[in-house]
Amino acid sequence: MIKIISFFTALFLLSAILFNYRKSSVPTLAINDDSFMEKVSVLHVTSGVIDWKADIDKVFIDSGSRSSIIRDVSFTFPGRNVTASADNGIFDMDRDNLFLYHNVKAKKNSMDITAESISWNNNKKSLSSDSRIIISEDLLKLSGKGLDISNDGRITIKKNVRAILY
Repeated sequence: MIKIISFFTALFLLSAILFNYRKSSVPTLAINDDSFMEKVSVLHVTSGVIDWKADIDKVFIDSGSRSSIIRDVSFTFPGRNVTASADNGIFDMDRDNLFLYHNVKAKKNSMDITAESISWNNNKKSLSSDSRIIISEDLLKLSGKGLDISNDGRITIKKNVRAILY
């Protein structure tokens, strides 16, 4: 009888300890200004279809806002046959908008785009830039300041347009 009482007492104490342990040991993610993640892949999916995929070397999480600073990033847009890369960027997690800067390169089929910075507007599904840009494709090289690429693929160079035919 004493063994049974001792067993149930030990079981009760063990249950109380485990319950308190579980309650206090729920994992939490402490985010501060020094928090970062390395080697991150992100898929953006709408209605079961992948809009884009990002492979990011380092993501710095800004605890004061819903933005992340990203380093060494490359994107693929599978449905559009587009790739893009940059040394740096800022990702707005609320709107899924993206600002890429430093050594920005994009490619669609045989067309290459180089820019100092470029922005992706997720609502409009469009790219834009106010920086100097260069577009190269086969025998044509276009340069200028500013760029808009609409959802339907139309490209507009905003000003100071130069064209060179090879």
